[in-house]
Amino acid sequence: MKIRTKIGKLAAMAVVAASTVTAVATPVAFTGTQAVMADEVVTLSKNSIEMKSGSFDLLIARVDSDSLAGKIVTWNSSDASVAIVTGGIVRAVGEGTATITATTRDGKNSDTCKVVVTNGDSNFTGEIVADIAEGGRKAISGIKVAAALAKARVQFVTDNEKIATVKDGIITAVKEGTTKLYAVAQDGTKTLIGTINVIKEKVEEIIPVSKIKFDEASATIKEGATKVINAIIEPLNATDKTIIWSSDNPDIAKVADGVVTGLKEGVAKIKATTPDGNVVAEMIIKVAKAISKDGWVYQDGGWYYYRMGEAYTGWHWMTGSDGETTPHWSYFGQDGRLRTGWVWLTAGDGESVAHWSYFGPNGWLRTGWQVLGKGTGNPDGNNPAHNSYFGDNGWLRTGTQTIDGKIYFFDIRGWQV
Repeated sequence: MKIRTKIGKLAAMAVVAASTVTAVATPVAFTGTQAVMADEVVTLSKNSIEMKSGSFDLLIARVDSDSLAGKIVTWNSSDASVAIVTGGIVRAVGEGTATITATTRDGKNSDTCKVVVTNGDSNFTGEIVADIAEGGRKAISGIKVAAALAKARVQFVTDNEKIATVKDGIITAVKEGTTKLYAVAQDGTKTLIGTINVIKEKVEEIIPVSKIKFDEASATIKEGATKVINAIIEPLNATDKTIIWSSDNPDIAKVADGVVTGLKEGVAKIKATTPDGNVVAEMIIKVAKAISKDGWVYQDGGWYYYRMGEAYTGWHWMTGSDGETTPHWSYFGQDGRLRTGWVWLTAGDGESVAHWSYFGPNGWLRTGWQVLGKGTGNPDGNNPAHNSYFGDNGWLRTGTQTIDGKIYFFDIRGWQV
């Protein structure tokens, strides 16, 4: 078997054609009364690329937004004779300069990457994808050619089906010869991935899969939730460990690459099958109806805030749209629970410097001078009553501090001395 290094490197990279990154707003600097909301912004992993004609490179688009909707970007090349882009994969076509642009779904923001192509070669025929014996079969993912393209809804075709065919990601060698392998995007854009060399030599030894088994016979997930199924192949040294996944009721639960997604209430049977169809494993997936949550919910002894069924985590500027009468900062832990009282915030909470902050019983971040202590008749803080000072960013001050032109001293607990 022979696989060129360059294509292997391309396949090992994850292609992001439809990015789904949810960003959490963090109060890097604020006055305590100013709302900070992030627009949907796309950022490319590279600003410029130097390539040789016939080579490939990968651009990853990351989208950050307060929105919980799915993140989608569209790709465009300013000069298809220089470089073309399919789902983030850039192929150098000919000498020159082109600009690759990724644009957010709403069209408001975009980012670009300059591509400079040298050593143009109009006779480029692609790198060798694989040597396959006549009658042999091999999964595209098995020979490490852009398995992630399938997630970007890219199809694969050959230009000579008398030599080799491709169906459901499986290459079948028909007879001796060479044919080109292309990736075709939904818009019809065709990208040359490489070539398939069908040879007469026989595979020295093929160790078939004797069994596929799952960790569990059944599982229950909620509508909209996902679950990774762990399929164990026996023997461990089987020649081809490719698994073809299917669901007998895709309207209830669908499966791709071992990840099951619950769509609506019901039961579905998930199957893992070898390419030759000789070995099959099954498990039952029960999809339970999702409980829709929105707004403030008291559960497990604490308060949580949900929007479109998703719990807030991290820093949030709470406004009237969240049912608040006064805008303020609140912090929700990774478990989604509203933090109250004294909280030690670290880098894991999105802070550049670890520090103490204080949140009232209502979860509002305190700033400025605060009188803390149960002896004052309020439920805040420690005994005895004392004065503490919190900066505009909500950080507790300790040591010598100059506030409004006056010098004050606070001990290590943040109590004014």
